[in-house]
Amino acid sequence: MYVGLTWADKLAEYALWLMQTFLTNGWGIGYTTAATIINVLVGLNQITPIAMQHIVDSFMDNYWMALLCSCAYTSGLFLLSISAFGICSQDDQLPFRFVPYKSINMICFFTALGLLFIGKSSRALYSFKELVKKEDKRLSKSLRFLKTSIIIVVHLIGAFALSNIKEWPLIFGIPAICMLVATLVFLTGTSSYQRDKPPGSFLTTMRRVSVAAFSLRSSTHELNVGHVDRTRYGHRLRF
Repeated sequence: MYVGLTWADKLAEYALWLMQTFLTNGWGIGYTTAATIINVLVGLNQITPIAMQHIVDSFMDNYWMALLCSCAYTSGLFLLSISAFGICSQDDQLPFRFVPYKSINMICFFTALGLLFIGKSSRALYSFKELVKKEDKRLSKSLRFLKTSIIIVVHLIGAFALSNIKEWPLIFGIPAICMLVATLVFLTGTSSYQRDKPPGSFLTTMRRVSVAAFSLRSSTHELNVGHVDRTRYGHRLRF
């Protein structure tokens, strides 16, 4: 189930790779401003998985986190496609065709960025990557070969199709549909899923070790202070 999400994720990443062109040619934003938006999104995407991993280890398990983030990823791609309506194609240099809808497009665009930010961060989780590896190892050699062939074909067809499509709503809409299909397929395994206690990961281990070390240091310091007090002032209490 988890492997299927990664297939659609690769196609979505290629569409997001065109975000720079979308901001400069479609929205008419300067290259520096567009690069700043992309760099901030990429930078936050590297930090957020730490907090999300803590949530997975403490409150949620990997299944529900993967489902939540896949829904966020799908919604973000659809909103990004909606925000592109009324915007010129890649070959045009004019920023907008329909100026009255500019504010609506901006609301959809920045909302889509937030949802995509949450969706992409889940793919960087250590526990999610481990689940994908374990699920991949369970497949037989023939299924692995079939999976690799499907991935190559989907990537080639997707890259060729997206590179030849000029309308931005279709460029972002096709990956959104693929992500929606992958999420629905992922949902089919909900009935057979058994909720387990969050197993934890290296982040949980590091947190427990740090807390234990701090507690041990504090208790040792208190014992040393009590020993000093008894040796220095204890003779005053004697008769």
